[in-house]
Amino acid sequence: MLRSLHATMTALERPSPAFERGELPRSGVHWIEPRLVGQVGFSEWTDDGQLRHPRFEGMRDDKDPSEVVREIPADAGPGS
Repeated sequence: MLRSLHATMTALERPSPAFERGELPRSGVHWIEPRLVGQVGFSEWTDDGQLRHPRFEGMRDDKDPSEVVREIPADAGPGS
């Protein structure tokens, strides 16, 4: 899976991030076009908007990147 994913991502490489948001890493980063969807499990969102204990669970060929949005937990609504 890693070899296949590396080949796919190499073909999508770009010189800069596709989005301007948040603090960017200083080095060791390869940017790609946002055309892939991966599934990531995690424990929770931290107060500063980071994932706690993220883990890669695989690629999603059944999802279009334009359909992907940040999920908001049901108990995080107004008054919670």
